[in-house]
Amino acid sequence: MKRTNIAIGGLSLVIVAGVAYWEFGRLTSPGGLHPTHARIVELKGSKGCAVCHGDETRSMADACIECHGEIRGQIDHGSGFHGAMDSRVAPDSCQVCHLEHSGGVIELVSLETFRAAGVADRGSYDHAEIPGFGLEGRHDSLSCRSCHAHAESLILLEGQSRYLGLSQACESCHEDSHGGAYGQDCASCHGQSEAFDTAAAFAHTDSFPLIDSHAGLSCKACHEDGTASAISHLMDAPPSGSVRGCVDCHGSPHDEAFLVGIGAWERLDARATCAVCHRVEHADFLFPDATMTREQHGATGFVLDPPHDTQQCEDCHESIGARSRIADASVVRSSFEAFFPGRSADACRSCHEDPHAGQFDTADRIASCLDCHDPLHFEPSRFDAAMHARTGFALVDGHAGVACADCHHEVAGVVRFAGTATDCASCHSDPHGGQFVSADGGLRLCTDCHGTKRFDATRFTLDDHQRTAFPLTRSHQAVACRSCHGADEAGVHRFVGVSHECASCHEDVHKGSFDRPGLPVVVNGVRGCARCHGTGSFSDVLWAGDMHERWTGYALVGAHAGASCVDCHGAARGVNAVDRFARTSGDCVSCHEDVHAGQFAVGIVNDCARCHTERRGFEQTTFDHQRDSRFALDEQHIGLDCAACHRPVRTGDGRAVTRYRPMGMACGDCHGFVGNER
Repeated sequence: MKRTNIAIGGLSLVIVAGVAYWEFGRLTSPGGLHPTHARIVELKGSKGCAVCHGDETRSMADACIECHGEIRGQIDHGSGFHGAMDSRVAPDSCQVCHLEHSGGVIELVSLETFRAAGVADRGSYDHAEIPGFGLEGRHDSLSCRSCHAHAESLILLEGQSRYLGLSQACESCHEDSHGGAYGQDCASCHGQSEAFDTAAAFAHTDSFPLIDSHAGLSCKACHEDGTASAISHLMDAPPSGSVRGCVDCHGSPHDEAFLVGIGAWERLDARATCAVCHRVEHADFLFPDATMTREQHGATGFVLDPPHDTQQCEDCHESIGARSRIADASVVRSSFEAFFPGRSADACRSCHEDPHAGQFDTADRIASCLDCHDPLHFEPSRFDAAMHARTGFALVDGHAGVACADCHHEVAGVVRFAGTATDCASCHSDPHGGQFVSADGGLRLCTDCHGTKRFDATRFTLDDHQRTAFPLTRSHQAVACRSCHGADEAGVHRFVGVSHECASCHEDVHKGSFDRPGLPVVVNGVRGCARCHGTGSFSDVLWAGDMHERWTGYALVGAHAGASCVDCHGAARGVNAVDRFARTSGDCVSCHEDVHAGQFAVGIVNDCARCHTERRGFEQTTFDHQRDSRFALDEQHIGLDCAACHRPVRTGDGRAVTRYRPMGMACGDCHGFVGNER
């Protein structure tokens, strides 16, 4: 136990002695180093005093300079703060301005430091005292620590500097956005008073002054990197003095023809015509800044002649004064053309709605309004009869004076012209009630029968009728159409399906007497009235003698064969045609006068055939006196003339009639006797 205590005590002595030795080695006088120096290993301990205070071979100032070599450079060259100090202060007397051994209570660089150097205070130091280091413009108003980051730091770390080490080269504080392409003299363009982007100190070429709308633009707005006009490129190859034209920077949406036209009008090169309408003092390329005279408008190909001479810009270019700028430069051309489409004064439909809804357009051509309309007025149109004839429907005769609206009607709000049907039925009602519509639905053209002058002046000729199922012959050729084609109850004249029977037009004066059973229905291939009558005249009977016998059983022979119908069937012979034909008597006296005044009547019928035949003349009788009379002629009488015995006598009505019967057969009946001569 005793030995242990001794060992501990000895160890403690050793420790205390070591600490005392170490503390003695660190001991400085009269006080501790400033924390900035105290952190330097070489300055610790008794050996550190010589590092700052020097020895028999070097002064304290030399010792300081060994560590602060840049100060020596300023003093030697008379530059910088230390090189320009007031001559009152010895430049090699560092301790005059910088106090040490205060343990940091007194700053190494304090207000007193500046005052000792002849500067009232740190913030009022005039950098101009340092040749080539004056502060101008915005730099003059900056605080010290804006450039000197450690100007007010209490402690500096090794390698840090409070004021030294800075340069007035711009890139030492500012990033060089040009990457060194424009050299080190930034102030020559940008100056120190205005914002960096304005390059306020740069004097643009006098041949292109940056005024009005060009003023205030960033350099890159015109000198874009990577282009022939980039600033870096111009630094390497300064411009020859030529000035870029407007179109070199601003994309022109105009056609070359327009620029050439403006140039010719203003006597300028086409590339120099922008300023004619777009002046540099304008804030915008758009209307109303941009200007154009009516004469200049003609260079667009659209001359403002009547009726466009009184229009305002807004009338044709909607919202022209209220449009926003075209943001995307890549679509300048297309956007401009959308608002100012290429058009001419003749392209009416570029501005005006087509009231015809495109009905005149074809696959090969967009119709022009001026084909039919005058440019000064829409109505009346110039579409005349000659132009209408080119449509395939000439306006002649009755159509010549018809108003357009009579044929061209409004459909869905649009008056229809193109495609208007040209058939008559599309405008005119069918007066024939559809009777000319064929079985397959086809319709004969009205013009097959009618002209365009008058509807009732038909062009249906006799030759046309001959091609129908009822050719017109003889008297039928002179009959008016309506005589056969009368109107029905609906007022429609019937043409198709009209009966060919005579009785459909003519009254059967025979009351059907020739249609009795047993009579021939077809004669010589024809029926009805045509069996007996032709179309020349009703009295024109086609019968031959044998036909009379076939119809009536009474053969026409002799003189009867040459007689006309009316000779036997005259009107005087009966009350009507039925009596004249169907009821005609076969008795001779029904047609011939009884010259014998009934002397040969048998009962009530004269038996003319006993003496007369149809094959002989009336005077050529078949009467044989010897055979047919009661008085045979002897040789005295046979040679006598008939009139010798048969003398005329007067009848009760005063007629002279030859007497044949009754006759006396006694001699005295003809010769007479007187007295007793018998």
